[in-house]
Amino acid sequence: MDLIAEVENPNADYGVKEFDYKFVITGINGETRESNGRSFILPSERKHILAVNKQTPPFPIASVSAKINYSNQNWQNLASHEGIPTEVKINLLNYEFIKSQSDDKIKSIKAEIINSGNVEYANVVLKFLAIDSNENIIAVAISEIQQLQPLERQTVNVTLPRLLETAENSEFFGVIFEAESNIIQ
Repeated sequence: MDLIAEVENPNADYGVKEFDYKFVITGINGETRESNGRSFILPSERKHILAVNKQTPPFPIASVSAKINYSNQNWQNLASHEGIPTEVKINLLNYEFIKSQSDDKIKSIKAEIINSGNVEYANVVLKFLAIDSNENIIAVAISEIQQLQPLERQTVNVTLPRLLETAENSEFFGVIFEAESNIIQ
């Protein structure tokens, strides 16, 4: 089971260096399961937080919610620090869905990315959210790169483990791409 939530920081100057989040799965009889994570968010950033490949709970699901917990001490003003970027400039140049030779189903994404910024990024997380023609997310894949130099291009291959349960009869249409590297010191 993959859990996905979109978060947005409307503040143009401040980012959050670190925040904890959790997905809470509630059953029809009030049972709960939680999946915890940690992330960060840059000024004016909109991104997805994920919990991937989690075990489906043994009870019928009534709802899933995402909760974020952050401290006021984790907010940092990036606009006041000259030379520190306020966004990660890693772009998706092109991609293609790769089919399995055995059953002709899409199994992975081959993508070319570029660091279009003027700084080196470390510990880069690449998120590929495959969508159908209605822009519903139907599969999720994550890859990591240790470092990416300015203007460096890399080709990555990411496996799509399976379609999301709600998308078994969907066809792949496109990709939402997100790259993140915590540039907040």
